[in-house]
Amino acid sequence: MIGTLLSSWLNASNRLTNFAVLRALGMATRQVSAVLLWEQGFVYILAFLLGTGLGGYADHFRRSSRLLARPCRIEFPLQPL
Repeated sequence: MIGTLLSSWLNASNRLTNFAVLRALGMATRQVSAVLLWEQGFVYILAFLLGTGLGGYADHFRRSSRLLARPCRIEFPLQPL
């Protein structure tokens, strides 16, 4: 979560000239903020959907695999000191 917020902040700070141009063309500060919010919201929603889909696919693959579905027992013999 912190990495995502840091990435968003760095993205916004690198685009300050773009925001300044939009402000010079007459956009209100609220409109510039809305543009940034829509862009970041789209990225977050897309990442969430892709992550959920790929996670579900990986879980389905893991559950259907015969090799991974069998229980495995590992014993570690303990020896007295």
